[in-house]
Parts: sequence; C-alpha cells; structure tokens
Amino acid sequence: MLAVHWIGSTAWLWMTYQFLWRQEPLILFIAFFFVGICWFLGAVLLTVQWVRFGDVKLDVADPVVLGGKLRAVLRTWFGEVREVTASLHCKRVEWKESFMSEDGHGHLPEQKSVWSRTGRFPVSGGQCRLEFDVPADAEPSRPHEYNFGDRRVKMQWQTPGFRWSLDVRVDTGIGLQRTFYVEVVPARPVR
Repeated sequence: MLAVHWIGSTAWLWMTYQFLWRQEPLILFIAFFFVGICWFLGAVLLTVQWVRFGDVKLDVADPVVLGGKLRAVLRTWFGEVREVTASLHCKRVEWKESFMSEDGHGHLPEQKSVWSRTGRFPVSGGQCRLEFDVPADAEPSRPHEYNFGDRRVKMQWQTPGFRWSLDVRVDTGIGLQRTFYVEVVPARPVR
C-alpha cells in the first residue's frame, strides 16, 4: 500500500509538471499540483509511521458474538509507548435520498454511529491486549444491500447494513491511527 502512495503521488506530480510544460490553463495546473502535493505528503506520513511502528497487526480471538466480548491483540513495534486508545464502533450504513444521483450511482452511503465505546489499554511485551463488551441488543455485522432497479422504489427496498470497526490510536510522538473492521455475529440460541 505504501508503494501505491509513492508511485501514485510521483506520477501525479509528473503529470502536473507536464501540464505546466504544455502551457495548459493555470487553474488546471493548480488543481493537479494541490492534489499531487497532498498525496505526496500522505505518502511521507505513511512512510514515517511505517518506519516508526512497522507492520501493525490485529489478531482477534474467537468469533465476536453479540452479548460476548471482543478480545484482540494489537502487535507492532511500540517502542516507548505505554498505552493505546481503542474505540469499538457499530455504524448503520445506508443511502439517503439526498445522496442519490439520477441513476442512483456514484455516491457513498451515509454512516451513522449506533453504538461506541472507548478505552485505554496498557502495552506490554510488544503487544497490547484489547477487550470490549459487545452489547447483546446490538445488530450483527451485515452488508448494505441495495436494489439498483427503479428509482421510485429504491429507498423502500434498501436494507441498511451494520459495520463494526475497531479504531486504535497512539498519541505519542509520531502518532498512529488504524481502523480494523471486525465481524460480529449473532449469538446462537441456547437449546
């Protein structure tokens, strides 16, 4: 992923230089230059984070069940970091009428937070153990389904999805922030 940012930003800036060389309109040059510089700075930030933390991996233990616990281990090179801030989120994902174009394509769905918890967890031995209680009355993970048929019935036939994510953050020195998507399944009925 890091290589994609470096190659993409460099190619974008080269394309910007070509606009200047061919004497294209100045507004086009400015727009491409701004996007290229932002992308390039993002690549620099990701590289600095990679040098500082290395690969960041999250290992989730067991399936995460409604009414149970999310237990996970965050592994990376923490250095002098003493604690990690983590947030577990459940978001409802759906398209709203105001987001729809004429053909219903080209817009991102709206995400609204339904449930969220944040905690601070200690780092020991190059890893951080995370644990959250998952509410029993929450919705399990479910993809957002949408009927791309007739526009008049689209809003009636969409099924909202629910996306669970775990955001981890380190706030010391060169910060780190990552989002991991977690699959939450319904609890099995007791027989």
